[in-house]
Amino acid sequence: MPDGTDAETLVLMALYGEGEDQTKFLIEIQGPRKKDGSADPDTPISFSHGEFRHVASSHPARFFEQLANTLSADSPIFSDAKQEKLPFDIAFLGPPTMRLPGGGFGGGPGDWYATKLFLAEGAAEVYFNFNLTSGEAEFSMKDEDYGNVVLSELSKVIW
Repeated sequence: MPDGTDAETLVLMALYGEGEDQTKFLIEIQGPRKKDGSADPDTPISFSHGEFRHVASSHPARFFEQLANTLSADSPIFSDAKQEKLPFDIAFLGPPTMRLPGGGFGGGPGDWYATKLFLAEGAAEVYFNFNLTSGEAEFSMKDEDYGNVVLSELSKVIW
């Protein structure tokens, strides 16, 4: 984990691809806290916030091509706005769990955190799943109607 990670803040360096085609960006996630709006105490869902941060020398063309396919973005429009940070809200969908053979999550304790990110002030949602042990992470589709907006939002900070 990069510098800046502490008990209440997780900072992840995201890398996709290699060499001249490598995409780089940071994901900072604040640990969930009750004051940030945790759900009913009888449910494992909790809420927090975070931000994507721009990293210089990123080459995201291939990343966005693959992400557009993953999110079923049929007509992505990349934003002209270029920002250093892009805030989001996050829902942790339970404690760390196992990855199932079919690609889902559950079945008992494991190393995968399943989360849902809310972008564009809640106008778009995308799943973001990560494993701190293996270093793997992925975006996955929440709803195909959000694909174009998710790409547009991420293109503000991944450029």
